[in-house]
Amino acid sequence: LLGVFFVDDSVARFVSTLPWSRVFHSVALGSPVLVSIACGIVIAGAVQNARGRPLGRLMQALVVASFSLVWSVCVDEFVLKYIFGRETPGEFLKTGMDSFHWFQGGPTTSFPSGHAVQIMAVGGVFLMAYPQKRLVWFALMGVGLVALVLGNWHFVSDVIAGAAFGFSGGVATFALWHRGEQP
Repeated sequence: LLGVFFVDDSVARFVSTLPWSRVFHSVALGSPVLVSIACGIVIAGAVQNARGRPLGRLMQALVVASFSLVWSVCVDEFVLKYIFGRETPGEFLKTGMDSFHWFQGGPTTSFPSGHAVQIMAVGGVFLMAYPQKRLVWFALMGVGLVALVLGNWHFVSDVIAGAAFGFSGGVATFALWHRGEQP
């Protein structure tokens, strides 16, 4: 709430003045590339398992991260964005109105950030699977989240909400996976 009322509008206005803010607005960044890759990884893992080959540690992490990514994105895109219906920073900069349109949103609305959900759903799994590399995972996740704000794709609060939801989804999926491995 603090971000929505005191941070988002001023950061969006400031970022729009930066020379690189338009560089991040590429059609490729809006494509569901990670979801497509995740589906391919799940299929590859299923084929490997069907052939009787055990999944290695990395492949297990990739499969779990893929499940985490897909379910987190589905909940975000089809439930949360619909509920909140917040306009993007680009719309705010055009109209000067930062608003939520309750129960009128869609997949292109801004809150919570679907990109942040994706980053953190995958990052959370890898953080749990490879905790000794946590500085690397935090750095990669941090760069991705900051880029969302610096490219004016999302307000700060959109990214924070998406990151929290995605990370909790990643940790929950990882915990469920490992719970299923125990006798």
